[in-house]
Amino acid sequence: MRTPHYSEAEIIAAGKKLTSSRGRNATPIEIQKELGGKGKFSRIRDIWNGYQADKTEGLIAEITLPDQSHTRISAAVLAMQSAMEGIVADEICRMTEQSIRHSAVLVADFENREAKLTKKMHEMEEEISYLYECLDELETQSEPSVIVTESTLEGRTHEQTLSRDERKADRKPNANCISSNHCQNRPRPILNRRVRQVPAKPKRSPGNR
Repeated sequence: MRTPHYSEAEIIAAGKKLTSSRGRNATPIEIQKELGGKGKFSRIRDIWNGYQADKTEGLIAEITLPDQSHTRISAAVLAMQSAMEGIVADEICRMTEQSIRHSAVLVADFENREAKLTKKMHEMEEEISYLYECLDELETQSEPSVIVTESTLEGRTHEQTLSRDERKADRKPNANCISSNHCQNRPRPILNRRVRQVPAKPKRSPGNR
């Protein structure tokens, strides 16, 4: 086995010397240059890093905090915990209020839509009722209905009597007729005059009011 150029003690001594002279921890490259560039770099690095690790562990193990520091740390932790709990509680309240407002908006919108649909349904029911009434009126008007009253019979009998008398008068010479033109201009009796029935005026649709 090949003998190393420098021992572990020499490598550590070179590293301490560089650290004290430069005011910072030396690097394995600087130690190798300090040793004249001789020696395997990986060996120098492992020895120096191991020494630094052992030194740090020893310092950590030797550090002990006073009781006052423990008290201050505990008080700081409790204060931070209380502050975090307050922040979380405020955030929960804010989100709850926001959710309640959102739910109220949704409920109001639903009630508004429900009222509009209910009103529309009533209007459609009125429209359907109106259409049924119009259909009943049309069916009633289309059915033939003859109402015979006493006045109607008397009027027809009177008209027939006048018609017979006037036909007899037309066959006889009239003394009051001065000329044939005068007789021709005499108005004829009105027979079987039909009274024009005016259809009932349709109702207005409830939707067009």
